[in-house]
Amino acid sequence: MNILMVPPYAPPSKHNPSGSEGGSERFCFNLSKSLMQRGYKVHVLTSSHDNTEYEVVEGVPCRFSRNWWQMLKVNPLAFIYDKLPHEVDWADVVHVHSYIYFMGCQVALYRKKRRFPFILHLHGGTAPITWKVYGHKSVAAKIVYDASLGKWGMRTADAIMSCSHADAYNAVNRFGVDPARVVQIPNSIFVDDFYSNPENPPIITFLARLVHLKGCYLIPDIIRRVHQKRGDAKFWIIGKGYAESYLKENLRGLPVYFQRSVPYSEVMDVFAKSSVSYLPSYTEGTPLTVLESLAARVPVVASNVGGIPEIVQDGETGYLTEVEDTKEMAEKIVYLLNNEEERRAMGLKGRKFVKEHHDWGATTKKIEDVYRRFLKRV
Repeated sequence: MNILMVPPYAPPSKHNPSGSEGGSERFCFNLSKSLMQRGYKVHVLTSSHDNTEYEVVEGVPCRFSRNWWQMLKVNPLAFIYDKLPHEVDWADVVHVHSYIYFMGCQVALYRKKRRFPFILHLHGGTAPITWKVYGHKSVAAKIVYDASLGKWGMRTADAIMSCSHADAYNAVNRFGVDPARVVQIPNSIFVDDFYSNPENPPIITFLARLVHLKGCYLIPDIIRRVHQKRGDAKFWIIGKGYAESYLKENLRGLPVYFQRSVPYSEVMDVFAKSSVSYLPSYTEGTPLTVLESLAARVPVVASNVGGIPEIVQDGETGYLTEVEDTKEMAEKIVYLLNNEEERRAMGLKGRKFVKEHHDWGATTKKIEDVYRRFLKRV
């Protein structure tokens, strides 16, 4: 079987003008590698900030279109419509990652012209967004987009894969998708790649894009509160984004280590050295960074939004807090630092949960089954 993947970007970061890798891109490439290991042929069609046309990335053949502009700072304006006839001729299945991207809309448009198995994968973003994060104009634009192109794109797809129950619910109840076409596919990682070797003094880690959506403007208050109670703790902030200068300005004098990005092959080392990770996001799908933290036996303190409560069991593998409640998030981080035995027990439960429900072996098989099911219908 030949499979065409369409994510917004491709690792490494030189192809990504925002400078950091998102969860949908990582999911796409890990899935591609897992499928190739099973004997499938995979091509990726995506964007690049330069004039690169073709390159093999992490062993996966990639064809690129020039990204001319960033819409809402995340959505690449890359034109792939003229490349689709050739790629669709080759592919048995076209698998698009995330409904909101301009490239996915082009695939949906071409699907109206020609029949082919079109799978649309939701990685978050289906819920309404808050004006505090994006501003009133962006909120209005998303309302209009969701009600028009977003709904049209979802209804054009033969199947909707969703990384979380929250996105699956929104697909049916906000976008009017037939429930029979929605398939729950857990976000997954290669669990056995992760290990635990926490350092002393303890390290508290934030690993994500440095943008408002991820709660980055809340981080200085969280770190100050934790530092007041645990002056021996160190803080790692790993990622790139427009909030980087704000964070550096407002965290001067504190024991904070910044690293703009790390290759995926080094993410395991980051979490292995960590004691606690946190994610104060305003909205999420099922973030890979949370699964990676849990796989390394590192409890997570995160916002109770999107698909996060599906993978962080409050009081069992970490803690959930309300959005913008920096006081509670800091207190939970301090509690975990002060109670090492409980922290280690949570870490063991977290790894067990991820191994049982979010390892690539079972997930790839589920996706293969969806491909075959919808291939027969078209």
